[in-house]
Amino acid sequence: AVAEPGIYAVDALVRRAGPLQETVDARDSSRLWLNPEDADARKLSAGDRVRMSGESGEREFVLACDPGVIQGSAWFPATCGMIPWQAVTLEAAVAEAEA
Repeated sequence: AVAEPGIYAVDALVRRAGPLQETVDARDSSRLWLNPEDADARKLSAGDRVRMSGESGEREFVLACDPGVIQGSAWFPATCGMIPWQAVTLEAAVAEAEA
């Protein structure tokens, strides 16, 4: 798993700048990106809800696909609460009503 600090979450000045915090880059910590080939191998599509679990807990994301993501890895915002350097499990999220 690979994580990156949010572009507008790095220091106190930008964290308090209202207009910056209203941008998509600041607000969207709900997406997880995979290489499209990895998504296909897991029978997942962009827009699917996925669950990532690891040592730091479990989190659901909306899947996005990007060929720029290295195969075999997942990219997500560091502000989501998951530890980026841990081994993780990724699976399709099943709504409780369906379970």
